[in-house]
Amino acid sequence: MNCNEIEILLADYLDQSLAANEVSAVEAHLSECAACRELAQDATLAVTFMGRAESVDTAPSELVNRILFDVTSADGHGLGKSRWSRRLFGSWMRPVFEPRLVMGMAMTALSLGMMLNFVPASRFNPASVWTATEDKVIRWWDESVKFTQSVPMVVQVQSRYQEWSAESETPASESGEKQQ
Repeated sequence: MNCNEIEILLADYLDQSLAANEVSAVEAHLSECAACRELAQDATLAVTFMGRAESVDTAPSELVNRILFDVTSADGHGLGKSRWSRRLFGSWMRPVFEPRLVMGMAMTALSLGMMLNFVPASRFNPASVWTATEDKVIRWWDESVKFTQSVPMVVQVQSRYQEWSAESETPASESGEKQQ
């Protein structure tokens, strides 16, 4: 038996729910392996400690009464008394005061604050923001014009158009000369 198998069988060994041949194999490994023997001793101490703990058969009656009163006297979201936020804003703002939303907003604000520490303050100057935006728009426009002009289909259409316009001019002038 190896150490991994002992770790798997240790709980059953302590509960004395193993077969006799498995018990003898576990005990043989524990007599040979110091690490597993120490693990088994720690587990035995934990089990005996939990066994000494006082068992609670029933909860105190005051606790049960308090829980029942708090749960039944409210609409299920606030225990007992209505919170000031619910009295002030009513139930239409309830989703705003949910802990998940508040935590998400706090984490968003924290993340933005951390990111803004890495951005220099000069980047927030309106003139520099406008200049940077204008530069990006001009670059985008130039790149899109270059792209549309370099697309093979556009090039073919342009070349065909030029050929057709050249052909339409040439026969008209030749036909005009022939008629005279």
